[in-house]
Amino acid sequence: MTNQEQETVSYKSSTDNRTVGPVTLAATAGGTTGAAIAQIIVWLLAQNGIDANPISAALTVVLSAALGIVGGYLVPPASTRKGKHA
Repeated sequence: MTNQEQETVSYKSSTDNRTVGPVTLAATAGGTTGAAIAQIIVWLLAQNGIDANPISAALTVVLSAALGIVGGYLVPPASTRKGKHA
C-alpha cells in the first residue's frame, strides 16, 4: 500500500464515527437565536425612531457568540449524561 492509500484509509476510519453532540447542537441553537434576537432588537428600536442599522451586524455577532457560549455551557458534563454522547 502506498503512503497516499494509507492516509486515505486512516482518514476514512477516523471520520466514520463522527456525530453531532449535544454541546454542538446547543451552541448552534444559541447562536441562531442570538441572530434572531438581534434583528428583533433592531426592529424594536426602529419602531421607536432609533436607527440601529449601523450596529445591527455587531449586535448580531455579539448576541450570537454570547448565546452560543451559554448554550454550550448549559449542557450537562459528559460524566452526568447517559447515552451515545456521554
